[in-house]
Amino acid sequence: MNHTNSLTGLTMTGPFNPLLVVAPELPLHKRGRPPVMLRRALSTAMAKIDACDQGSLRVDELCVLAGVSPRTMRTAFQVTLGMPPSQYIRRRRLHLVRGTLQQHHPGQTTIAAVAHRFGFHDPGRMAADYHSLFGEYPSDTLRRHEVEEEVSA
Repeated sequence: MNHTNSLTGLTMTGPFNPLLVVAPELPLHKRGRPPVMLRRALSTAMAKIDACDQGSLRVDELCVLAGVSPRTMRTAFQVTLGMPPSQYIRRRRLHLVRGTLQQHHPGQTTIAAVAHRFGFHDPGRMAADYHSLFGEYPSDTLRRHEVEEEVSA
């Protein structure tokens, strides 16, 4: 049997399958995983990320937990949040570092200890990423907290 696709003008031989004929014209999100699956994967991953305040969480663990492939997980994060899951996890950890530093005085903790607590094993790299995200270094955040308390006293 020969069938001509009215959209592309191509002639197909064999049994006619309208899904195969239309699929090339659909946007990518219509050909990939259903949006429900992407939302469910993202929701599962984000719940785990939010529940885990330590830095040992890895993307492959999220994939196993959500029951999806790494590619599907990347797609869910990229489409919804505009970044891959690894970047989201890193930013989340940086926010946890910032929150902790804002609650302590310089004599109460060290930046290296806080960085290590949230899974950053290279404090210099963490400080550079922190500066890139927040526009200040972790030491500035820690010092500012001390200055704010002196002013309010």
